[in-house]
Amino acid sequence: MADSTSGLSMDSLNQILGTSGGNRVSGLVSGIDVDSVVAKMMLADSQPLFQMQQRLQILEWQRDDYRSMNTLLSGLKTTTSSLQYDASFQSKQATSSNEGVVTASAGGSAGNGTYTFSNVTAATAAQNLSSASIGSIDPDKSLVDQGLAAAGSTVTFSLTTYDADGNSKETDFEFDADTTTLNQVMSKISSSGAGVTAIYDEANGKVSLTRSEEGNSNDSGAEIGLNGTFLTDTLHLSETNETGGTGAQATVNGVTIESATNTITLNGTTFTLNGNDTTGATTKVQVSNDTDAIYKKISDFVGQYNDVVKQINTKVTEKRDRDYAPLTDAQKKEMSDTDISSWTDKAKAGMLFSDDILQSALTQMRQGISEKVGDSTDPDTLDTLAEIGITTGYMSTDGTLEIDETKLKAALNKDPQAVVNLFTANGSGSNEDGGIDSSAGVMERLTNTIDSTITKIEQKAGNEQMAEKNYYIGQDISDMNERINTFKDHLQDLEDRYYSQFTAMEEAISQANQQASYIQGFTG
Repeated sequence: MADSTSGLSMDSLNQILGTSGGNRVSGLVSGIDVDSVVAKMMLADSQPLFQMQQRLQILEWQRDDYRSMNTLLSGLKTTTSSLQYDASFQSKQATSSNEGVVTASAGGSAGNGTYTFSNVTAATAAQNLSSASIGSIDPDKSLVDQGLAAAGSTVTFSLTTYDADGNSKETDFEFDADTTTLNQVMSKISSSGAGVTAIYDEANGKVSLTRSEEGNSNDSGAEIGLNGTFLTDTLHLSETNETGGTGAQATVNGVTIESATNTITLNGTTFTLNGNDTTGATTKVQVSNDTDAIYKKISDFVGQYNDVVKQINTKVTEKRDRDYAPLTDAQKKEMSDTDISSWTDKAKAGMLFSDDILQSALTQMRQGISEKVGDSTDPDTLDTLAEIGITTGYMSTDGTLEIDETKLKAALNKDPQAVVNLFTANGSGSNEDGGIDSSAGVMERLTNTIDSTITKIEQKAGNEQMAEKNYYIGQDISDMNERINTFKDHLQDLEDRYYSQFTAMEEAISQANQQASYIQGFTG
């Protein structure tokens, strides 16, 4: 880059150097542009400072690039750590031959198998309906306007409900009759936590109360206790008119099972009874491995892994162009923002070129992916990712992975646990020499490599919470800042000395001029 600093004024240079510019002389006696002369001398003397500032900038860029790599690796570690265990791959699916009768949801630990349901009787919830119409009313107008309460009155009542253990719970309600509508009363009941859904049916003018849970929760009486004349006299509800809830019953694989609700859990699978089927017909529910879900987890991991490898490869193969050094403040003053940005992008490139830490990490990650898992000698045992269709590809040179979808899905359908074991096998611990633990699964290997790499990078480039003295680049940055500050003090002393010398020269010339005038007066 051409020198664009020769035209700097002394004021601009002082601003860049952090010097004060005191003890100025004008050069009126000598006719010399003192500021211009001093500025040029100071610019020459300041070159070591500019070089130190450029070195400082390179250190900061390098530190930031290292930290960005650690952020990238930390994200991958979150994934590899979570996929180290079988449970993270345990995805099950449950399919029913008649969802109108039975549906199911299988947890990750659910056992595979077939469940045959017959003689299904779904549980019902207790319900109460007004014994007579409360009249043709507008449920969105106040209770007083519709003749359901007296003006100025307060409507109060309570509902008594029971939990699965038969424990009672009373819920109180209170409304201003002048401002509250019937629909608001129904809504308040439904959202109160009493476990009752209240509805007003305009077609027949009746109110219905339905328990939110199935089954009989009170063997000794009504499941929805009614307390208050508003319920009994105004809405025509009566406990004797209640239709009690009933429990569920079904024959599953020949065994009769009863449940207070429509939910039955067997071997990690939750079955929901949706309707009755007492005709003797059967409904089959098949619980099996959800290979599509396992495939997606593996595919998502490969995508993230490839993204990390590509970004690291970009950094370690990106060469530095030494024609583009970091810009000094003096140079920036002579450039446009666009030119500064373009130049800086080129100058920042190559900060991690051929970095040993990152290149070693790439090598170990590739080994962890490609090397055999376990020590089995059985040729039928799956012990490499290549055997399930995950490889570095025929033409790949950067270590990214490719998935043969057909091959991977075939392996998952044949023996999903064997596939999962490749990723989740427990290792014997990190090797002393930092090599690959052959007994560990792919995820544990990658996690160990990433942990080691993150630690090495933090030793070199630190993190946001670390003091500069606690990592190598930080120590260099601190040392460089100290050298810069010391050199700035030196430049200030130098500038003061230059101006003192010019001041002395101006005074000497002035004195000589006075003497010449004096002598000329005698000889004139």
